[in-house]
Amino acid sequence: MRKLLYTTLLFISFLTAKAQLILPEFYPAEKQEAFSSDNEENVPLLFNNGTGIYYNMTYIEGFENKTRVVGQDIWFSKIGEDGWENPYRLFRERDLEGQNLIVGTSLDGKRIYLFNTVADRDTVIRKLVYIDNQKKDKWHDPVEVIIPGLEFGKSYINFYVNPQETVILISKPPLGNDEDEDVFVSLKKEDGTWGELINVGKPINTNRFELASYISEDLKALYFSSEGHGGYGSSDIFVSYRLDDTWENWTNPLNMGGGINSSDYEAFFIMATPTEVYFTSNRNSNHSNIYKCITTGQVVFANADSIYGEFAFKSLPAEGINLRIENEDGELIDKVLTDDKGRFKFAKLSGDESFFIRVDNEDDELYVGSKIYFLDGNNVKTKRYIYTEEGLFVNSRDIKGGSSVRGIFNYENLPSMMSGLVIYDENGFPLDTIITDDKGIFNYSILKYDDGFSIAPLNMTEDDFINVGIHLLDDDGNRIQTLIPGKFNSIKSLKKDKTTLTTLNDEPHIDDKKYTKRVKQEAEAWNGMAEGDRSIYFDFNQKVMPKKEGNKLALLISILKNGPETKAMLTGHTDNKGSESLNTMFGLSRAKDVKKYLISKGIPKSKIVISSKGMSTPIADNSTEKGQAKNRRVEIKIK
Repeated sequence: MRKLLYTTLLFISFLTAKAQLILPEFYPAEKQEAFSSDNEENVPLLFNNGTGIYYNMTYIEGFENKTRVVGQDIWFSKIGEDGWENPYRLFRERDLEGQNLIVGTSLDGKRIYLFNTVADRDTVIRKLVYIDNQKKDKWHDPVEVIIPGLEFGKSYINFYVNPQETVILISKPPLGNDEDEDVFVSLKKEDGTWGELINVGKPINTNRFELASYISEDLKALYFSSEGHGGYGSSDIFVSYRLDDTWENWTNPLNMGGGINSSDYEAFFIMATPTEVYFTSNRNSNHSNIYKCITTGQVVFANADSIYGEFAFKSLPAEGINLRIENEDGELIDKVLTDDKGRFKFAKLSGDESFFIRVDNEDDELYVGSKIYFLDGNNVKTKRYIYTEEGLFVNSRDIKGGSSVRGIFNYENLPSMMSGLVIYDENGFPLDTIITDDKGIFNYSILKYDDGFSIAPLNMTEDDFINVGIHLLDDDGNRIQTLIPGKFNSIKSLKKDKTTLTTLNDEPHIDDKKYTKRVKQEAEAWNGMAEGDRSIYFDFNQKVMPKKEGNKLALLISILKNGPETKAMLTGHTDNKGSESLNTMFGLSRAKDVKKYLISKGIPKSKIVISSKGMSTPIADNSTEKGQAKNRRVEIKIK
């Protein structure tokens, strides 16, 4: 039974001819009240088959976003007849020098591994040590653990030592980069010493943090916390499976799902028994607590039959976009067409074979900056890819460069230091979590492909926003703009010294003041007109707009020029002569020609979205020439 349950949690199961990765299904997470306090509890380490636990407690002073760390201790508890007994502190200050965090334990809990920091006025010494228990509260002197090539420095570093004491997982900044943490591994040699660091590499490590890692008993499954793989919110817990005897080839990370992950911070996952897991989360709290999840006995398939995505063009879902799915050799796997919500799906490849997505259009450069969001079974956006000049969708986490904005976060009119702010893109996808400095200042780099962003303070409800102030600053520290928490901010509206802070292209900036009530009324009037008055009609087998049809567009051009928030949605339609795929392309070509005309009249191309429904939505009888003529059209709506 034990072996079967571990298989449910950890292994790859093969069904029919297609490899299917399976994950356990969990009951809702339960906060462990026995360990909960007004301080922060993290790094649960279970031993003796889950009957004993060590964990770290971080003491915090202050309230909400005005907090500071004043100390750390290691605590211990064991299971009694009525559950977890009251925990007690493992060491007193006289017992062990410096600050100590527990990072590992032996199977029986009689040896513990500590990350030890000793600081005096001039120096800080950091090292990894282990201590053996003599009897109840008596411990031997610490023994240092030497990992060749590991430099502690001053950067963040995190350890995990497995209960078999054969593997040490280390999260630390990669060489020359202090902005994120990657997972490394050191393996114990036959002579008892530890080996050189091995970077587990992609696809686990990203240019965001990966930390709080845990390895399964069979050394096949690596669990870790990351904000670099998308997910439910601030950071999620993922699992990746080792593909061979090296530590450098892994499956693509799988999100552990909504039973464990939430919109808040989750980390320090560990298995207590084959059916119980523990982790830490700051959901419903300003600090982390320890949670437990129990498996339901059911499993879910991590790679379902289809992959689902959502295509967005200039901040809006784009209908009728042809996408080409290719394998690593550039061979066609599938062609898909986005629906009226910009969504699409395609059959998942067997195993973990990679795939690439391209816009299947000769004018694909028009779609540079478009975004694809991959969706889970609950239609939650989990990853974001951006169409680049190279003609491929690239994970936005791997795109470098952009324009920097600088600001200050105040709470109740005071700078809020060391506070978390979540950055969302124009479609509500969480991009990053940034931390203010000791003056409440934050910096963020906006990708050139993003149309805007919103900022929301971490662990705050909208009711708290009344006390929040988020202000953009110029180079001299002067406030230049106030942002509304949680509300979208167009990049073109961000000003610096009366000039545009950053632009996506060379199109003219339109003053928001011209967006008057009259423009809104005109846009509503346009959309309320009869279909024939706001449609452009085409001759049989023609893609070029007749010149006489341009007379219809004078009002549209005026609305688009005077309303900075207005966009024209052009949808191409055809009669029923020819194949469905040919007519879809024909409808798109007609929409392109109308767009070309609008651009020639001074309308920025970013304000025009084109799509095609081909022959699928006729408005007249295709059995007559008159009806066919009405169906050969480009419908225009204003958004």
